[in-house]
Amino acid sequence: MASKFDHLDQLINNAGVWHSEFTASMDGIEETFQVNVIAPYLFIKNLKPLLDKAETPKVINTASGLHTGTVNFNDIQYKAQFSGFKAYRQSKLSIILLTRLFVCEPRAKDSILCSASRSSEYKPRKAYGRPGQFVFQIHRSF
Repeated sequence: MASKFDHLDQLINNAGVWHSEFTASMDGIEETFQVNVIAPYLFIKNLKPLLDKAETPKVINTASGLHTGTVNFNDIQYKAQFSGFKAYRQSKLSIILLTRLFVCEPRAKDSILCSASRSSEYKPRKAYGRPGQFVFQIHRSF
């Protein structure tokens, strides 16, 4: 992208997978963790030079209402006892934590980084955060 563009105004990470069985990627990493956590991290990290050149860069990382619980650092890929639900839930919590990590970086304090707790609707019910970080609670009622 750097060869085609001199800056990047917005980056939206909205990909996500949920497998019922352990599925390894071509890299040998559990696919839920790779797509939902590692890929957005790499996009932000690798595109950060272009984002830093934008006047008001924005990074939006979508998460899920299922982001509750804890991160299993002892078995982050759930290789020992795979649970698609736990892997997905943990991945969405992880993307929220990664968003908070990027907010702490020097240039990120001047940016707006968003982490949506649910990506199914576009009208924010509530927004909160500190300068440089807004977390939107977005959801759909059925």
